[in-house]
This record gives sequence, structure tokens and C-alpha cells, in this order.
Amino acid sequence: MESSLYSPFRAVFRSNDLVVNIDPLGIFAGGRARVTIVHDLYFATMPALYSRFDIAKAWLVYRLVLNRSTRIVAISESTGNDIKRHFPHLARRVRVILSDTAMDAAPDPATLAQWKDQRFVLAVANASPNKNLETLGHAFCRVAGAEPGLLLVHVGSDPANRLAAVMAEHGLSDRLVRQRGISDHALAALYRSALCLVTPSLYEGFCLPLLEAQRYGCPVVFADAPGTAEIGGIGGLRFDPRDVAALARLLDRVIHKPSLRSVMRARGHRNATRFSWERSALEYETVFAEALSEIGRG
Repeated sequence: MESSLYSPFRAVFRSNDLVVNIDPLGIFAGGRARVTIVHDLYFATMPALYSRFDIAKAWLVYRLVLNRSTRIVAISESTGNDIKRHFPHLARRVRVILSDTAMDAAPDPATLAQWKDQRFVLAVANASPNKNLETLGHAFCRVAGAEPGLLLVHVGSDPANRLAAVMAEHGLSDRLVRQRGISDHALAALYRSALCLVTPSLYEGFCLPLLEAQRYGCPVVFADAPGTAEIGGIGGLRFDPRDVAALARLLDRVIHKPSLRSVMRARGHRNATRFSWERSALEYETVFAEALSEIGRG
């Protein structure tokens, strides 16, 4: 006997022409057509971050949901390439639609005043292994020894004290300022005040802090790696994320050359124009129409 509890849901599932999953962990039943949005494939590209159980579970869910998707939207070219590499039979269903940042907060005046006369390098990321903040810590300490008063401001969580341990190793714990749970207005002020933002990630699906920093006129230095290089584009300086010396040299240049920072700000603003929610909305409309058209062909 069919459960009366299931009946309303079955009716809803069958009545929908199009179901949109905002990530592959969404529902996989129902709908005559389905569009699934994929942000990243960490479990496939950096399996060392996960347990064997979590990796097996992720593969199962992604295969199930993506195989049942009429169209698959990747939020960056890097993610799109990852999907095609790990799910080659689905390559023709993949469309890339770049995301954007929703952050438009005005810089907080009190925070601007607090940091007005401070010289600091900014990092915005939770300190998970893929963020590679240890490389930034080592590079910063190489430069900071000759730069009294230079600070490293970290916005984000670091439960394992990855960054703090590096700073302590170099005897520069007092140069690390940790900011957690701050408002968008305060973050905007930090972007506006920093010498530069550094993003040393080994892998990203889409790197929002890079785009946010460019919008707020903050010079950016980023890893030449999937996700970061694509989003940072022409708007900053790149480095090998495993090369501490290379990052230290870039930091030294950015810190001491105001004219370079001005050029980086201008290029960052220009790069940020590649991203637009209005443009993305039109592209999603096209993808939805493609998916719906396949209902008729079916």
C-alpha cells in the first residue's frame, strides 16, 4: 500500500517540468528535466582532504545526481574542466556560467579609521588544507623581519592554528591579527585599507575574496592554480603556490612600490567587470530553456 505521507510529494515531483539543484547534494528524484549547479570537485581533485568513506559517498552522490541532470552548470571554467575530466560521458551536458559576489557593503568608517595608519597584508579564508595559508605565513615572515610594524591580518577560522603555528615558528606571533565573525562592512574596510590580499590556495572552485578585493580596490596576489588564476585573471600577480620564496619576492615588490599597487588596482577593477549577476541570469535562462526543450524532444 502506498504511504499517504508520500502521495503529496510524488504529485509535486511529477508535476514539475524543471528542477534546479543548487549543488549535487540536492534531491535527485522528480522533475521532467533537471539542472544541477556544481561549485567544485574537491573530493576528486584533492582526495587527501577526505576520509575514504567521505570520498566514496561523494562519488556515489555526484554520479547519481549528475547522471540524472539534463544540464550541469559549472561556476568556473576550472570546475567545468574537472567535471569533464572525471565524468567524461557527461561532457556535452556541461555549461559554464561564472558566478559573482553579492557583497556590496560600504566600508565601515570606524574600521577604516582603525587601520588608516597600519601597514598590513590581508588573507581571507578559513584555514583548511587547500587554502595553503602556511605558505603565506612563511613568505610573510621572510619579508616582515625587515619591515617593523608590518602585520598579517587573517579573516576566517583557523581551528588547527595552522597560520599561528607558522608565525610562532618564526618568532612573529605578535604580527598576526585574527579577525573572525566580522561584518561585510568591516571586511570592505579591510579590503580598502590593505597593502594587498594574498590567496595562496592550491585549489578553488571559485574564489570570491579575489573578486571582492578587486571590486574594493585592493591589489591581489594569488596562486597560479585552478580557480584562483581564472578568477584573478589580469587583475593581480601570480605565483607558484608551493614556492615560498616566489611569494616573498612578490610581497616585497608590492609593499615597496606604490605605483605597482596603483596599476594592480586598475587592472583588478577591469578584471572584475568580467563578472555580472545580470549576465549570469541571462545565461541561466538559456540553460533552463535548453533543458526544457529536451522534454519536448523526449
